[in-house]
Amino acid sequence: MIDLQLGKYLAELHSNVQNDWFGMPILGADTEGDGKGPSKPPSDSEPICYSWQETFTLLFEELLESVKSKLESEPNGDFTIPFESIHTSMSRAIAFFLFDDVEVPSLVWLTGSDTDIYLSCPSHPSTKTPGIVALLPSMPHMLWGDPLLESFFISLGHGGGKPESCKAIVEGYVASGGSPLISFPRQKTKRTWYTLFLALSLLNDYLSSDEAIPEGKKRWIQEMVHTCTEELKTAPPY
Repeated sequence: MIDLQLGKYLAELHSNVQNDWFGMPILGADTEGDGKGPSKPPSDSEPICYSWQETFTLLFEELLESVKSKLESEPNGDFTIPFESIHTSMSRAIAFFLFDDVEVPSLVWLTGSDTDIYLSCPSHPSTKTPGIVALLPSMPHMLWGDPLLESFFISLGHGGGKPESCKAIVEGYVASGGSPLISFPRQKTKRTWYTLFLALSLLNDYLSSDEAIPEGKKRWIQEMVHTCTEELKTAPPY
């Protein structure tokens, strides 16, 4: 029930909160002076921001370079990132225009997890069913981008996730007007790239802070980087 509701909310988010360009949201800016917020992207990001492939690959390369730089300045034996292999696979993805099938930028949560969802619990099981009362997304990780980027869709690609939970979320998503997420093998490959992007984003955040990486999160990042990198060597880009 909760997963179906979550799928419904994600469909409403992606369908109703859209933009003219891809990239990071501009918070607190008003480029038109009408109080409605930015309708134009930063001038230095044009024309890249009108192509999801160019936007995502730029974000990915910048993230990869940031992780590499931090690991080089402060070596961490817990993480071995196959940078060369990732670059090779990305070149292949770009050559096949893997990310070029997204036309409308939707607001994507990216790092959403169970801990960001607040539920109402009935005082008695017979009076009311549990339901979602609030979603608290992390703004620094939100993007105008591909709805498939949502972390709740991880198991649609190669790698981790909870298949049964994701199945219910997708059911609620499509039933509420969300576009079909996986129709071709290339979209599963694309989701694998997004999982790698998520893992590297989390790693980059931890490397940027003094906070120790929780053991469970560390294992997940290690597993996702390894699994996704291996899968992307042969994953179909068509």
